[in-house]
Amino acid sequence: MTLRHKNWFKFLKILIFGSLAFFLYDQIENFCHKQTDGFTVLSISSRRAVNNAWATRPLQAAEQGVLETAVSQKYRYFGCGGQCFVFFSEDGRYTIKFFKQLRYKQPLYLRLLPFLPEYKRKKSHGFKDKMRRDFHSYKMAFEDLKDETGVVFVHLNPTDNLRKSLTIIDPLGCAHQIFLDNFDFIVQKRAEMVEERIKRLLAEGNYTEIKKSIRSMLDLILIRCKKGYHDTDPNVLTNCGFLNDKAVKIDIGHFVPKETMKDPSLYKKALLESALPFREWLGITSHSLETCFDEAFFELLDADILQEV
Repeated sequence: MTLRHKNWFKFLKILIFGSLAFFLYDQIENFCHKQTDGFTVLSISSRRAVNNAWATRPLQAAEQGVLETAVSQKYRYFGCGGQCFVFFSEDGRYTIKFFKQLRYKQPLYLRLLPFLPEYKRKKSHGFKDKMRRDFHSYKMAFEDLKDETGVVFVHLNPTDNLRKSLTIIDPLGCAHQIFLDNFDFIVQKRAEMVEERIKRLLAEGNYTEIKKSIRSMLDLILIRCKKGYHDTDPNVLTNCGFLNDKAVKIDIGHFVPKETMKDPSLYKKALLESALPFREWLGITSHSLETCFDEAFFELLDADILQEV
């Protein structure tokens, strides 16, 4: 075999083994991502400076007590949504959500891009605007919609006053100790999901409670309107739940202040836009549930609160 052929053969081996190694790495990475939903402690870590726009009011004594109870126990990974990784407390009463920080960071390719400054500027503005919208919604959920969301506490800035370590169990069952002052997070009371509640009550044949639950959900939408907030993701089934018998909004990242929502002439439209997909699901689940919805809806329309519609 000539030297030229030997070199070619060596190059071919390197190419084959390199391609195989890259393929295996990609497969392992995909497997690990599926097993963990992409969660790592690094994925929820942030090194942002304090932003006074995200400072929230001090907790009252009773609220501080609830927070102490919530963060004095371990949390186990449950799942994730588009914005957060979700963990449930040992006693099953609380939820803690850590933000997916990559949502607010420029990807590496953009930071290293040496040209197209206008493109970089627009993309950078997009990431900052996403953070502004999300964090403003979280803050308003705590300060103005606390009863409607079950929020216990939101932590949107690095601090030095919590002085609390929390044990979280990741999707692989590994425990991590994190110092809460250094992380962005939300603590909420854990709610029963809408679908779970309705199907449970349906199995019990408890149509009275089903109708009350539907009415509470409609009241929740109405209260949000009266407080002057638009919800850009009003999906009742996936984003709402119940604390005892009271409907609450679980996903709190989509509130937008909008004064026109306070106009009573718009209440009916807002109710229909938010609740009609819920009604469709009820009808598919059981025709009797659709009837419960209609009765609750028209009773609400007849109530004094909507006399101006």
